[in-house]
Amino acid sequence: MNIEDRLRAELERTGRTTTVGAAPSVDDLASIADGRHKRNRIAGIGAGVLVAGGVFIGALTYVQSSDSTTEVASEGAATESVEVADPSTDGDDVNSEEENDDSANAIEPAAETATAEEETTTLEAPEVVGDDADDAVDDSVAAIDDDEIDLVAEFGAAQLQADDIEMTVETRESAVGLGSGSGVLVLPSANGYVGLGVAFGNETTAIGISSPNGLDWSSSVLAGVPAGATASVLREHAGTYVALFERFNAESGIKEFSIGTSPDAVAWELSSPLLGAEVFATDLAVGASGVIVIGDNDAPEVWTGPIGGPYERGSRLDATLVSGVTTVDAQFVVAGRNTEGLALFVSTNGVDWTAKALGTNNDGMTVSVNNGTVTLRSVEGGVADTLISSDAGETWSALAASANRGVSASASTVGFLGETSGAVVTIADADSFSTADLDVAAPDRLALVAAGSNEIVMAQTTESGTTWIVVTR
Repeated sequence: MNIEDRLRAELERTGRTTTVGAAPSVDDLASIADGRHKRNRIAGIGAGVLVAGGVFIGALTYVQSSDSTTEVASEGAATESVEVADPSTDGDDVNSEEENDDSANAIEPAAETATAEEETTTLEAPEVVGDDADDAVDDSVAAIDDDEIDLVAEFGAAQLQADDIEMTVETRESAVGLGSGSGVLVLPSANGYVGLGVAFGNETTAIGISSPNGLDWSSSVLAGVPAGATASVLREHAGTYVALFERFNAESGIKEFSIGTSPDAVAWELSSPLLGAEVFATDLAVGASGVIVIGDNDAPEVWTGPIGGPYERGSRLDATLVSGVTTVDAQFVVAGRNTEGLALFVSTNGVDWTAKALGTNNDGMTVSVNNGTVTLRSVEGGVADTLISSDAGETWSALAASANRGVSASASTVGFLGETSGAVVTIADADSFSTADLDVAAPDRLALVAAGSNEIVMAQTTESGTTWIVVTR
């Protein structure tokens, strides 16, 4: 009888049941081993009585527990199967009874697979002897809890449904001469899309761009923007466009940052340069509370003011790193970290801030914000690839979306761009999402620039020019 049959017989004898392909639990095996050890002790005592002829009654108890390795799938795994391993034999060679006993508790797991939503964590149970078995099981469970955190459960996220909808992909070579490697800033508008780009000539300069469908674009010269100025952020609130412009001042030898406002993203009025010791502005948001600009990541600076200015420098944000700022209703929301980990920083005036911690598994998570949407992503996998929130982290939705290349959001749609073996795009609304692989020649040169209504707009800029790509759900 091989080891598997012996274990199954032992389980049946003691009233336990198992199924083919499923291993008895660690608790069951420990109980069997303990019972077997007790029977061995009784057998040893009886043998001593027979040999000594009743002169001396002794008990020789020899307890030997074999090394055991248990692999436990993480909570997110869809299936888990464990096979009881047969002892190694060669031809007619048969292991001794003692050797068979040694391998009685050795179990080997069947192969397990992990999907994009699930990650399997392998833990090796420590070597246990006798009564230490129960303690070892408890330690293994604790190790699982510490190693794998269920983001959906932790944040109370609602799981969005995956829709098997075939999405359409359209591409168009750009008629606008955007320079190689240049970025574009695009927002949905009443007439399609408007944005800012960069043209290369005698001097690098920002230009206006617009399109009725995200594919066919035209350009315009910006009024009120000095030559050599480029834009790094474009936002819109209540019909007014606000942009962060930067320009190198040859006289002072430093880069200057100004806030521009426009009714149509073509005619702009720029503020005076932001004041500070070494100003380096990285993001901007505009909402009911006005305009806020955040600065460098080491000790983030903040500038605030009404739309149109003036913009005053406030106290530095109590954060060790920031990744962006957005507005949610009348609140400013900054994503970043403080000394306690990943957090959102919320304020109604840009001066008084409240930090909101984002979970305990901070080392493997990133947070970003875009047009009112907060995106929380586990970069180490897990139960949910991505969580999104439209109310500053009060409630969350979970979906399987790769977002390592970019996120964009509008009032009704959130778009994700990821890159695995190629480009993958995801379009989500408040209830469901759809994902599709994108066949492009250079996925590393692809940028997600806007989310419209059930569609996303991307630009791929190479040395040969710019190609616009629109994916519609």
